[in-house]
Amino acid sequence: GATKILFLHGWQSHTYRWKRYIDSFDKDEYTIHALDAPGHGLSGGNQLSVPLYSEVISNYVDQLGDVDALVCHSIGGFSALYAFYKRSEPVSPMLILLAPPGEAGEFFNFYKNALGLSTRSEQLIKNRFKDVFGQAPDYFSAPYFASSVKANGLIIHDEEDKETSVEHARRINANWKDSELQITKGLGHNLRSDDVVNSVIEFVSAGRQRVYNQNQLINQA
Repeated sequence: GATKILFLHGWQSHTYRWKRYIDSFDKDEYTIHALDAPGHGLSGGNQLSVPLYSEVISNYVDQLGDVDALVCHSIGGFSALYAFYKRSEPVSPMLILLAPPGEAGEFFNFYKNALGLSTRSEQLIKNRFKDVFGQAPDYFSAPYFASSVKANGLIIHDEEDKETSVEHARRINANWKDSELQITKGLGHNLRSDDVVNSVIEFVSAGRQRVYNQNQLINQA
């Protein structure tokens, strides 16, 4: 179909996670694209970062031409927000985030506590991070990136997500004026549910109809 959708998976995942979605979209109306992030699935490489993933997303979209919607899970959503933030033009007119993380600093706090790192060790790691990526960890903030997104958005997050707090979704939603937020319960971080699939399909379908109506008005004018 004429409407292009690009699916972006999260950490320690791959394109097969989207099978239920791919099977549910009408192939006469939609063309589905999905990619394995660097170091994941069938892709090469042995590492992944938000800057690297966002560069892959941006390059892939440039190869495809116009993409009508991005559907992203976890760090795929964080990377998509960063891709939107860096580009002068929108990556797509619709962006769906499933269980997005919020701050790079959160990961530092997790590993500092899990590994019992000293303050000095933490600072050395942050210095190395800045050397590699050109910015301090605090620069990488999903709510901050979302504030500049020019796309219609849907954010779905579970209130019992133990990997990324639902508060990140609330902050992203608050900073992103053209977004709506759906909170689920009992689905955890993976959000595997027919209800979630249907919400995504309905959102994309409504956006597709909205674009069609706008084009009709332009043609009539």
